[in-house]
Amino acid sequence: MRLVLPLVLAALGCAACSDPEPTPVVETPTREITLPGGETLTIPERAVRILPMSAAAVDYAIALVPRERIVAVPAAAVRYACSLQRGEPWPEDRLVPEFSAEAMLAWDPDLVIAHVWQVPAEALEMVADSGVAVLRLDEVESMQDVLDAVRVVASAVDEPRAGAQLVHDLEQRIAALRAGAAERSELRAISYTNFGSGGWSAGSGTTAQILIELTGMRNAGAEGGRAGHYELDIERLLELDPDLIVLSESTDEYSPTLTFLQNEPALASLRALERDWIVPLPAALFSTNSHHLVETAERLAAGVDALREQPR
Repeated sequence: MRLVLPLVLAALGCAACSDPEPTPVVETPTREITLPGGETLTIPERAVRILPMSAAAVDYAIALVPRERIVAVPAAAVRYACSLQRGEPWPEDRLVPEFSAEAMLAWDPDLVIAHVWQVPAEALEMVADSGVAVLRLDEVESMQDVLDAVRVVASAVDEPRAGAQLVHDLEQRIAALRAGAAERSELRAISYTNFGSGGWSAGSGTTAQILIELTGMRNAGAEGGRAGHYELDIERLLELDPDLIVLSESTDEYSPTLTFLQNEPALASLRALERDWIVPLPAALFSTNSHHLVETAERLAAGVDALREQPR
């Protein structure tokens, strides 16, 4: 009997010293989606920690999923995401301070949504290499690109019905815009920005081109084959002499661009300034490349129609 206790203790000691059984690895169920270009992307079956990393990605995410499924948003998006300009303010403790792999991974996302043009590109590569699904949205050069983005984000977040409804609503609003487009077809409009260090405009393949075309007007900034965003000096602006200038307000409803136009003597003969045909748009709408472009076009169309109704 005296040997029983030592043997029991020895057995317990050996059991305590033995390696614990490894915790079984639980793999997250995944599925594949098809991207607009035909490629496929493996993503979680249902992402619940979505991290949109551009203003447009934030707009798409908020339009398609409850905010509880969005783990955080970029700090810069608070100013430029149209969806964050209305409704409940986004919590300050759920902001990503910078576009880096470390900042993104700190939120333990299961799906990151970004754009192909965002830099440094290596940040997204590092996030993908860590095992997180990364959806890279294409650049927006047409309204079809926007509708495609809605569909692919809806597929990625497993909300196909919400995506289909949003696309349907957008198509209805686009049709309404086009119904009144003929009345504005003779007008030439230009997108213009100047913060004091030089002017900029936008040619073909830009969101400015999209919204101007949606209203039925012609983009004077695209004349001469100009594409993308480019510097526009005073001489060239005078040569173009558009009927209408579209510009951005700042977030406090003050527009440095408008101040420049109104105080630059060399531009006094500009047709749009002589007639006061200027349409300022909220900064977030002016710069958006999400589905809120349709709202931007609606506001522009309303502004133009109001100007056309004024006595000459």
